[in-house]
Amino acid sequence: MPFYRPYLTRQISWLIVGILVFVGAISWMYWIYKEQSHRQQVLLETHFKEATPYHFENNQLYFTAQKADEKEREYVLDLDAKKLRQNNHENIMIYAADHRRFPLGDTPWLLHQEQKTLKIEHKKEERSHVITRNLQSVWPSPSGQFIIYTTKRGGRVSLYLYNINIKQAFILYNDIRAFNPNHPAFVQWSSDEQSLLLNEHDLYNTENGKKIDSIEGSGATFVPHKNVLTYLQGEKKLRDYAIPMGHKIIWRDLQTNKETTLYTAAKEEWVIDRILWDEEGEAYSFATGKIVNEEPQIDRVHVKDLQLFHYVESEQNLLPTSLNYHTLSNRGTYLSYTMNGVLKLLNLESQQSRVFDVYPYAERSNPDFIYYRASGVWIAQAHEIIRIAEEMEEKVMYHTPLSIQNYYLSENEQNLIVFEQDTDSKIRLRLVNLHAEATEQPPAPQSN
Repeated sequence: MPFYRPYLTRQISWLIVGILVFVGAISWMYWIYKEQSHRQQVLLETHFKEATPYHFENNQLYFTAQKADEKEREYVLDLDAKKLRQNNHENIMIYAADHRRFPLGDTPWLLHQEQKTLKIEHKKEERSHVITRNLQSVWPSPSGQFIIYTTKRGGRVSLYLYNINIKQAFILYNDIRAFNPNHPAFVQWSSDEQSLLLNEHDLYNTENGKKIDSIEGSGATFVPHKNVLTYLQGEKKLRDYAIPMGHKIIWRDLQTNKETTLYTAAKEEWVIDRILWDEEGEAYSFATGKIVNEEPQIDRVHVKDLQLFHYVESEQNLLPTSLNYHTLSNRGTYLSYTMNGVLKLLNLESQQSRVFDVYPYAERSNPDFIYYRASGVWIAQAHEIIRIAEEMEEKVMYHTPLSIQNYYLSENEQNLIVFEQDTDSKIRLRLVNLHAEATEQPPAPQSN
């Protein structure tokens, strides 16, 4: 018996250690849950078989969803009213795929698209104007004063500019089948909307639809809040990569037509892809690299302002062919981009950087995983939403055992909408108050 006593003693010791570790883990998880519950209040919770958000504006989320054994319906979740309702199309705002109605900026008009009919309707008076009954695509200007739209007759797709003030349409292209109108940069408006840029190349006057010029370069874009275009000069084209490349970044003042060189690449170096401006038009970012075997290889990412600031981030270890979801916060405080499913975030004031795994979101065509707000940068990961503040400190703002699919944050950072993948393949929708005391019982699911 003495022979077995040391063995049994060791076994009992390991058992006690295991129990203590287990109890410690449970206590830690309970503390995390308690802290999380203390900071959050679930205001609304419901489940859908499928859900597809498609428009978020003025703290209102529009989405289509289907409950079990029901047909697909349209819903609106109002962050301010904290209510979920069906969109019965009696509301002014409609954002369905083939039926849209919404205000045209501060004008007295609504844009109403239903199937192939496009018209404008007065908000207060019983009058309307039909623009076309053969609609294919439409792009209203930010102010609502102008509308770009395409029509299809036979095999030809024509593009028009409609001036709301004079109720007149101007044809700009007889056929755009050689272009890519689905590209986000296909239609661009200057900040004063006096100029219109199509296909990153052709410049038009919006008042009369007349062509002003064709840009001798690639990747042209308007600078926010300025009557200025920037583009790449010394163009380089690759067979398998439809991205703009050039040796110089040109600044063109549209009032004086004067051109200034903002950046000149070194020998055998190229500016790769489009120039990104912050919302204030005070800072811009771009990538440079080399061409190896007819393939672009990015080795540096730049941020410059209109004075003397110039920050360079090296990517010589990864050498990606492109930057995805390239974003720049106001006045160039934060820079972010993804490469191979990894998000890189840089604080340009402190020159600190962090990397995050965002692979599930980076693979989507239109991901919503990063927001810039006054308190910092909000980033979604698999099971939590974090906020990166000063000194790149990380704070978990929301945690769930389920997989986060999408999230939407109110402008005041008070409320959060989260779509989560449930264990039985259903979608759980939650509206969460991030800074209120939690109720003891979660709310009952809303029926609609």
